[in-house]
Amino acid sequence: MKKFFMYVAGFMFLTVFPACSDDDSEQTSENPVSEEQQAIDDMVEALETQPYLSDFMNWLSVVDMSGVDGAQFTAFAPKNGTGNGTEFSRAETLTEETIGRHVVVGSYTKDQLIEGLVLKSVNGENVYVTRDGDNVRVNGIVIEGDGISAGKGRVFTVTEPLEERAAAYYVTKIQVNLLTKGNPEPAPLEGVTVTVYDENDVVIGTWKTDASGIALVEHVQPTIYYAVSKEGYSDTVNGWLVVGIDENGEYMYVDYNGDGVLDNNDVITEKYSWYHGDTEVESAPSPCYMVPVE
Repeated sequence: MKKFFMYVAGFMFLTVFPACSDDDSEQTSENPVSEEQQAIDDMVEALETQPYLSDFMNWLSVVDMSGVDGAQFTAFAPKNGTGNGTEFSRAETLTEETIGRHVVVGSYTKDQLIEGLVLKSVNGENVYVTRDGDNVRVNGIVIEGDGISAGKGRVFTVTEPLEERAAAYYVTKIQVNLLTKGNPEPAPLEGVTVTVYDENDVVIGTWKTDASGIALVEHVQPTIYYAVSKEGYSDTVNGWLVVGIDENGEYMYVDYNGDGVLDNNDVITEKYSWYHGDTEVESAPSPCYMVPVE
């Protein structure tokens, strides 16, 4: 009798156990991970290897990823501590309202971020790409490196949080060259700070020249004023604005009042030396020149 009971119990166990297993399998298949959650999980996994992007990672829980397609996305992650209250000029910070601007629909490599490309963020805003060679910006903010893979998406490091960008904007290529006495050939000057003002004398932002001496300045108003600065260099000598080297290897200066005489009436008194106004979306004014401070 005892043996019979054990046989019956074993038979019941074998018949019930598979049924439970089938139920578990059905339950798992009925609740797959959503594309939105998969995209966030992929981002978090990639960002965990980048501790300097942890501020951005901590905000991902509030991002509405419902716009992603097939878990494909591109994220632009600002470095920790950038934005308001830092050395950077822009006042934007990461908040629940701004975080969605940093994730766009579709996965892009850096090579695919071409000049004039307009991306759509998960919160419905346009994100604008500008490019000059290997220098790529989104909404005017510099992308560093080639990005890292994150599942079906990609994460790029940006130097600052992205500001909302108006649909119409201008890109001015400012070239800063170094002049030295006795040398008629100017050379690109890297690391020059370009401080840009609008027509109301309000600072739009600051940019740095690259190894080619170029700063790509993006602005909404067509007219800008700007100053250039770098330790050990100046764009003026005795207050006169340098514009070239003459045939004797000496500096040439701007005669502002056009009287043919270089005197105190030609000394720069404003905080900015340069002006540019152009209705073309992309333009390049005449180069700025700087000389070593003697």
